[in-house]
Amino acid sequence: MLLLQRVTAIKIPEMCKVYEKQHLLQDLITMLKNRSSDEQDQIRVLATESFKEVAKFLTRDENKTYILPLIIQAAEDKSWRVRLCLSKNFT
Repeated sequence: MLLLQRVTAIKIPEMCKVYEKQHLLQDLITMLKNRSSDEQDQIRVLATESFKEVAKFLTRDENKTYILPLIIQAAEDKSWRVRLCLSKNFT
């Protein structure tokens, strides 16, 4: 199960390239939310790395609605690895 979670967290940006916008907003954003609140900090780090790439496929308003809350959540994460990853990706 952990391997599947890791693979999906890594591949979300690649899936954005082939998904239609409607499915991206419904399915992939939900998957990204689930991965970014996973109990394993390793999975949350991988999800955090995907934020920037997924944001490229969204409009400014969609980023405010979907990605910004995930960034705020990652900034408040209990794991220093997640916060470090966030600081490296969003300076």
